[in-house]
Amino acid sequence: MPEENRELDDELFAILVLNFQSSAMISMGKIIHPITKGITRNLNEAKFAIDMLGMISNKTKGNLSTGEESLMQKVLTELRLNYIDEVKKDEEAKKQEAEKEEVKEKTEEKAEEKETVSDEESKPETTKTEDSKKSKKKKKKKN
Repeated sequence: MPEENRELDDELFAILVLNFQSSAMISMGKIIHPITKGITRNLNEAKFAIDMLGMISNKTKGNLSTGEESLMQKVLTELRLNYIDEVKKDEEAKKQEAEKEEVKEKTEEKAEEKETVSDEESKPETTKTEDSKKSKKKKKKKN
């Protein structure tokens, strides 16, 4: 292969790797999307770009120069660590959302209980006894 073709191939390979890197970083919301000028997150797209680079790395093993191999490994390591970080952020956000929902439900239950108690206090004595029996039956059914 002529030397100038080899140099062009080296440059094109680096551009290919860096394109996948940019795509993954944009999909992880780590850098601004160049067209929309906004931050977007799509971890499935990021994983796809990272997996594509991993496949290229596997298929080209033994055929890369030291510089190309170094670039590929640095980019893959950086992307994989960032991806893990983003997945952990999503898991933490889901966990916090579930905790907020649980607190909200408990707050609503307490509010309903207070309403029931205040309603019972305003009823005549005979109605309070009947409602108390109904409430006990409901609690037994729940348990």
